[in-house]
Amino acid sequence: MLDGVEGQLVTVEAQDTFDVEQGRTKICGLPDASVREGALRMRLATRPFVGDAIFKFAGGVLLNLAPADVRKAGRTLDLALAMAYAGFLLDVDRPRLRRLLFLGEIALDGEVRATPGVLAAAIEAKRHGLSLVLPADALAEAALIDGPPLYPVRYAFEAFDVVLGGRKPADVPRGADAAEALAGGPLASAPELAEVRGQFLARRALELSAAGGHNLLFEGPPGSGKTMLARRL
Repeated sequence: MLDGVEGQLVTVEAQDTFDVEQGRTKICGLPDASVREGALRMRLATRPFVGDAIFKFAGGVLLNLAPADVRKAGRTLDLALAMAYAGFLLDVDRPRLRRLLFLGEIALDGEVRATPGVLAAAIEAKRHGLSLVLPADALAEAALIDGPPLYPVRYAFEAFDVVLGGRKPADVPRGADAAEALAGGPLASAPELAEVRGQFLARRALELSAAGGHNLLFEGPPGSGKTMLARRL
């Protein structure tokens, strides 16, 4: 999950709701409306491969998002919710699930759609020694981080194949090689500050912002160079 521009690792735990609140799937752990709606999408998306297992817990399933004191927002948790839900219903080995980080929005037909925060998710996966399961359309961006194994998927059932060990990580260029591929050629052809003539104060602000990780606000009339400077940052 994104927290500003940083990644926030969220653990999804699943349990039956027999002793809590029967008859429905419930999410706790400070989810916002977009996360709660993900529970509806995940049930439809996982139905084809969950099958009759859903009737084992007709009373409902409780999904807990940890850490509990951090508000969860956005659609990036859809795929993680779906895999925790399906893994619980089908009694998948939990240590295997704990080695995977999931990112992506799920459509009603099970399609996995790209979401913001791919780069941050790849950094978190590398930091915690996890493999990253992500939308296929976001593979090039995640490959900029050299390290975590990447499993691109287009549908929820493909992500569950990863959980079961039925897929291999993508063999794609990583790190600087991936950056060159994204730029369409050598990195020297990508936008750089050397192309900015004048604008000394603006360039200095960019350098300080990049070096210190500071926020930066661009303000000025059209044609003053805001977009040009931002692209080079």
